[in-house]
Amino acid sequence: LIKTWRQEWSSHSSTDSEAPWGFVQLANSIEVGEKSNGFPVIRWHQTADVGYVPNEKMPNTFMAVAMDTWQEQLNELQGGVHPMDKQTPSLRLAYAGINMAYGYHKY
Repeated sequence: LIKTWRQEWSSHSSTDSEAPWGFVQLANSIEVGEKSNGFPVIRWHQTADVGYVPNEKMPNTFMAVAMDTWQEQLNELQGGVHPMDKQTPSLRLAYAGINMAYGYHKY
């Protein structure tokens, strides 16, 4: 998906075909200690089955971890896989992007 979007944007603009790309890892959707619901497998696939980014299959890519943003499901739109705390993963994504795109390591 990332490769396709990069190709699409670079073919219609001056966007680099290897432009930095970031995504947020899926948050937990169950409480610690409950049976797994398959999300660990999906999180693994988010990294092209490597376990981390950037990697050979996903160059110039960064990820914000959201494992610790889980909260109890409040309704169909809040909690669980859609935690209300958007600031924590957003800040992590920003730091990773600044590091990836500009090489800044101190912020």
